[in-house]
Amino acid sequence: MTTTTEVRPAAEGSGRAPAAARPVRWWSGRVSFRMHRRTALVSGGALLLAALLLLASLCVGSYPVPVPDVARALFYGTGDRLAVHFVNQERLPQALLAILAGCALGMSGAIFQSVSRNALASPDVIGFNSGAATGAILVIVTFGGAAARRPRWPPERSPAAW
Repeated sequence: MTTTTEVRPAAEGSGRAPAAARPVRWWSGRVSFRMHRRTALVSGGALLLAALLLLASLCVGSYPVPVPDVARALFYGTGDRLAVHFVNQERLPQALLAILAGCALGMSGAIFQSVSRNALASPDVIGFNSGAATGAILVIVTFGGAAARRPRWPPERSPAAW
């Protein structure tokens, strides 16, 4: 006696079908796209975390600047002269450059994974780790590890002279 059983394809995870992407519309429907709720929440959380870390990097340093002084220096350019200098001339360019470098590294990783058609691809697949270590050793030996510091050329007046 033979019996037949119906085989159903198992959905990933909890056995439920994946949630459909919901439409998102902005500016009275002029801009619309589909996005999963989890994607929107994770992206929003990451942006909020990046904004908080940017604010923290503007506040913390050898000359600590309180949050209200950072806001005045950024939006109005007023307040303590040292605070305005450190926020606008020293910390903001470094923080924005760090964010842009992180975005560029993330995009390059996504492109590398897309080109190699491997979601788990990493730079060591093509031997990039050993090359990066060689470059780091070369900089440390040649420049004494000081190549990462921002050069002061042309020399400026020291903020302490104000």
